Amino acid sequence: MKVGPTKEQCIHDICRFPLLCKEPGVTPLEVVRKTGYSVFCEDIKIKDIIDELKKDKNSITTWLNFTADKRWTPAWGVVQKNSGYELFYMSTACEIELKVNFKDPFEACAFMIRMEMEEKIE
Repeated sequence: MKVGPTKEQCIHDICRFPLLCKEPGVTPLEVVRKTGYSVFCEDIKIKDIIDELKKDKNSITTWLNFTADKRWTPAWGVVQKNSGYELFYMSTACEIELKVNFKDPFEACAFMIRMEMEEKIE
Protein backbone atom coordinates (compact mmCIF):
# COMPACT_ATOMS: atom_id res chain seq x y z
CA MET A 1 0.00 0.00 0.00
CA LYS A 2 1.40 3.41 -1.01
CA VAL A 3 1.24 6.12 1.61
CA GLY A 4 1.05 9.73 0.46
CA PRO A 5 3.38 12.52 1.49
CA THR A 6 3.32 13.95 4.99
CA LYS A 7 2.72 17.61 5.75
CA GLU A 8 6.42 17.98 6.61
CA GLN A 9 7.50 16.37 3.33
CA CYS A 10 5.05 18.57 1.45
CA ILE A 11 6.54 21.72 3.03
CA HIS A 12 10.05 20.51 2.18
CA ASP A 13 9.04 19.83 -1.42
CA ILE A 14 7.20 23.10 -2.05
CA CYS A 15 10.25 25.00 -0.81
CA ARG A 16 12.32 23.06 -3.37
CA PHE A 17 9.76 23.63 -6.15
CA PRO A 18 12.15 25.48 -8.51
CA LEU A 19 14.67 22.64 -8.25
CA LEU A 20 12.03 19.94 -8.69
CA CYS A 21 10.73 21.69 -11.81
CA LYS A 22 14.16 21.30 -13.42
CA GLU A 23 13.87 17.51 -13.42
CA PRO A 24 13.49 16.18 -16.98
CA GLY A 25 10.01 15.37 -18.23
CA VAL A 26 8.08 16.95 -15.38
CA THR A 27 5.77 19.97 -15.50
CA PRO A 28 5.26 22.48 -12.67
CA LEU A 29 1.67 21.26 -12.29
CA GLU A 30 2.90 17.67 -11.88
CA VAL A 31 5.40 18.80 -9.25
CA VAL A 32 2.65 20.50 -7.23
CA ARG A 33 0.46 17.40 -7.46
CA LYS A 34 3.30 15.17 -6.26
CA THR A 35 3.93 17.38 -3.22
CA GLY A 36 0.43 16.73 -1.91
CA TYR A 37 -0.09 20.46 -1.46
CA SER A 38 -3.81 20.29 -2.23
CA VAL A 39 -4.23 17.95 0.76
CA PHE A 40 -2.22 20.03 3.23
CA CYS A 41 -2.67 23.60 1.97
CA GLU A 42 -5.05 24.69 4.71
CA ASP A 43 -2.74 23.31 7.42
CA ILE A 44 0.46 24.89 6.10
CA LYS A 45 1.23 28.25 7.66
CA ILE A 46 3.63 30.89 6.36
CA LYS A 47 5.77 30.25 9.45
CA ASP A 48 6.07 26.58 8.45
CA ILE A 49 7.40 27.63 5.05
CA ILE A 50 9.78 30.20 6.58
CA ASP A 51 11.16 27.61 8.99
CA GLU A 52 11.81 25.20 6.10
CA LEU A 53 13.43 27.88 3.94
CA LYS A 54 15.83 28.73 6.77
CA LYS A 55 17.18 25.16 6.71
CA ASP A 56 18.78 25.77 3.29
CA LYS A 57 21.27 28.63 2.96
CA ASN A 58 20.63 28.73 -0.81
CA SER A 59 16.83 28.90 -0.65
CA ILE A 60 16.49 32.65 -1.17
CA THR A 61 18.86 32.62 -4.13
CA THR A 62 16.96 29.66 -5.59
CA TRP A 63 13.66 31.59 -5.51
CA LEU A 64 15.22 34.83 -6.80
CA ASN A 65 16.74 32.90 -9.71
CA PHE A 66 13.45 31.09 -10.35
CA THR A 67 11.74 34.48 -10.72
CA ALA A 68 14.48 35.76 -13.03
CA ASP A 69 14.20 32.65 -15.22
CA LYS A 70 10.41 32.78 -15.65
CA ARG A 71 9.30 33.35 -19.21
CA TRP A 72 5.53 33.17 -18.82
CA THR A 73 2.61 35.19 -17.53
CA PRO A 74 0.63 35.39 -15.44
CA ALA A 75 3.33 34.85 -12.85
CA TRP A 76 4.31 35.50 -9.26
CA GLY A 77 7.81 36.69 -8.57
CA VAL A 78 10.13 37.95 -5.88
CA VAL A 79 13.05 40.33 -6.38
CA GLN A 80 15.57 42.07 -4.18
CA LYS A 81 14.94 45.81 -4.01
CA ASN A 82 17.24 48.23 -2.18
CA SER A 83 17.14 47.11 1.45
CA GLY A 84 14.31 44.63 1.06
CA TYR A 85 12.39 42.27 -1.18
CA GLU A 86 9.35 42.73 -3.37
CA LEU A 87 6.71 40.12 -4.11
CA PHE A 88 4.81 40.92 -7.28
CA TYR A 89 2.18 39.54 -9.62
CA MET A 90 2.54 40.07 -13.36
CA SER A 91 -0.60 39.76 -15.49
CA THR A 92 -0.92 38.11 -18.89
CA ALA A 93 -0.59 41.64 -20.32
CA CYS A 94 2.88 41.82 -18.67
CA GLU A 95 1.69 44.48 -16.25
CA ILE A 96 2.53 44.41 -12.56
CA GLU A 97 -0.83 44.23 -10.80
CA LEU A 98 0.36 43.80 -7.23
CA LYS A 99 3.49 44.65 -5.25
CA VAL A 100 4.15 43.85 -1.62
CA ASN A 101 7.39 44.89 0.08
CA PHE A 102 9.15 42.84 2.74
CA LYS A 103 12.27 43.42 4.80
CA ASP A 104 12.75 39.72 5.47
CA PRO A 105 13.72 37.59 2.45
CA PHE A 106 12.36 34.42 4.04
CA GLU A 107 8.94 36.00 4.53
CA ALA A 108 8.91 37.32 0.95
CA CYS A 109 9.82 33.91 -0.46
CA ALA A 110 7.33 32.12 1.80
CA PHE A 111 4.51 34.27 0.44
CA MET A 112 5.75 33.68 -3.11
CA ILE A 113 5.71 29.93 -2.47
CA ARG A 114 2.17 30.12 -1.09
CA MET A 115 0.94 32.07 -4.11
CA GLU A 116 2.82 29.89 -6.60
CA MET A 117 1.27 26.74 -5.10
CA GLU A 118 -2.23 28.17 -4.74
CA GLU A 119 -2.24 29.11 -8.39
CA LYS A 120 -1.60 25.51 -9.41
CA ILE A 121 -4.00 23.51 -7.22
CA GLU A 122 -7.30 22.37 -8.61
